[in-house]
Amino acid sequence: MNTQPSTTSAAVAAAPHPPQAPAAAFTLPPLPYADYALEPVISADTVRLHHTKHQKGYVDTLNRLVVDTPFADLSLEQIIQSTAGKPEHLELFENAAQAWNHALYWNSLTPGGGGVPPRALRVRIDSAFGGVEALKEELRTAATKQFGSGWVWLVLEGTRLRVVKTANAENPLSAQMKPLLTIDVWEHAYYLDFQNRRADHVNAVIDKLINWEFAAENLASDPGGNHGEGDPGAAQRFNDGQIRFVASARGAKKIRDGAAVRPEEEAALEKAARLGKARAKGQDPAISSAAPAINSKDKNTT
Repeated sequence: MNTQPSTTSAAVAAAPHPPQAPAAAFTLPPLPYADYALEPVISADTVRLHHTKHQKGYVDTLNRLVVDTPFADLSLEQIIQSTAGKPEHLELFENAAQAWNHALYWNSLTPGGGGVPPRALRVRIDSAFGGVEALKEELRTAATKQFGSGWVWLVLEGTRLRVVKTANAENPLSAQMKPLLTIDVWEHAYYLDFQNRRADHVNAVIDKLINWEFAAENLASDPGGNHGEGDPGAAQRFNDGQIRFVASARGAKKIRDGAAVRPEEEAALEKAARLGKARAKGQDPAISSAAPAINSKDKNTT
């Protein structure tokens, strides 16, 4: 005897479909390098925890908060600017700002970073601070004196570079400043590697990981406020620059100096080099690049 329950086609047809979850308005961007690429300054464990737990948590909460609200149709920058300073929207602001802050943060670091900024940026640094070492000292001081959690930023205010610090999720967008790069001084950014030695972490980040090329790209972008996060053009220019950088002998050396390249990464580096050379010759191979921005569905401004 057949003991299996019988199922008629009519019953199948009548079965309700599971509800479809709304498409996420914002997505977690991939890291612009391998999770171990920032070692020994920032361990792979810290990067994975920071990216897949903390940053992803902000993005997931943001998507939950904007469902069925007018905010769902806004870019990330617009949400931040329209909710800043409004207590009734504090949770939305904090999660939107933290999602944005982290997207900028990962691109503010690079394997084998530090060193000398590109000439155009260096000229502006000399004018504003009196030299690169003076700027580094301002970044260090701001980072170590920020009480509790927060961020340190190199920004463009009007036509002049400044170093500013913000608490918790705050960022310079609401003050109409243009962020060029940032350093995260929340404890989860360094505690596994440095415990409570924030100053040691910050010194190592500035000396060995800071991405001056990214700051220079943001400085050169549209002065109307696009900074590589909300401007897909700037994001693409940065990605193209990274491909050219990897393709160059200097780029390959910096990557290898910054972190030992694992065997499985060799093929990826070689592919990036080939693509960079092809683009330099005017060809247009299909590439998949990781934009440094949180991406909003069907929008080009997020």
